[in-house]
Amino acid sequence: MPGAVGDGRNVAGLYGAVAADLRTGEGRVPDFARGLRLHGLLDAIRRSAETGTRQTFAPA
Repeated sequence: MPGAVGDGRNVAGLYGAVAADLRTGEGRVPDFARGLRLHGLLDAIRRSAETGTRQTFAPA
């Protein structure tokens, strides 16, 4: 994005990628389902660190 700097450039690039995904249907930008799976993994890591035991993680 011409003229964008720093964080603004990152956000502008992401908005552009989302717009392209919406136009083409490609799905190159992470979606809600991917975010949900990532948070499930992070929760399992946190539980493991808190309990000192191995945790299972079954992504949906």
